[in-house]
Amino acid sequence: MAEEFLKDPRHHLMLAFAEDNIIGMASGFHYVHPDKEAELFINEVGVLPSFQNMGIGRKILKALVDHSKTLGCKRGAWVLTDSGNSAAKKAYEAAGGRLDEGDILMYNFD
Repeated sequence: MAEEFLKDPRHHLMLAFAEDNIIGMASGFHYVHPDKEAELFINEVGVLPSFQNMGIGRKILKALVDHSKTLGCKRGAWVLTDSGNSAAKKAYEAAGGRLDEGDILMYNFD
């Protein structure tokens, strides 16, 4: 699955390292619509527990958002989280994200 992800030019991955070990990651998907400008969906952001609260999540998230601008994602980037995920909300806000005040609903299809 990693090989398939990395071969797709619209998938993007930012990694944080401590020496030779990956300690954090952020992944995104750069997509286009026939009637909208390109944007980046941030799929996942994660940092190993022992490295959390050090600004690592914020830095890799910001690097991914900055990268989206080089891809021509003029509409920007976006990410979803649940209201109880305080660590994610803290990282997203620290990286410059703003909370959309709309009533966003997410439906899952199995």
